[in-house]
Amino acid sequence: MRSSAHPASILVVAPDDSLRRSLSFMLKAEGYSVRESPSWPEAGSTPAFDAAVIDHGGINRFSSDDRVLRGLGARAVILSSRAEQPSHLAFASIVRKPLIEHELVDRLEAVLGENKVEPKPE
Repeated sequence: MRSSAHPASILVVAPDDSLRRSLSFMLKAEGYSVRESPSWPEAGSTPAFDAAVIDHGGINRFSSDDRVLRGLGARAVILSSRAEQPSHLAFASIVRKPLIEHELVDRLEAVLGENKVEPKPE
């Protein structure tokens, strides 16, 4: 479990309410501060956060051009069931679904620089 002295803030984006709540619950249990949204926020209304966990259904080609999202780089962690990374999300870090063990939390810790292990290559 992470130290909660200065928890990193995570934006969870997932159209499916059950998935969004499950991800939020898991990340809060790990000590993260979490905000939720069913879709990527409109330009100009993006809340402040350190990283984002985004179900592939919560992002499209239009929102993938958002400068805030692109600026996150690997701190934009996309959950995808696809075998290959879509070209419009090449800047992001991809975690394959179904999630296995602590893969999502491990990836977040790596991209936030909280451990020195680089994200596993896909």
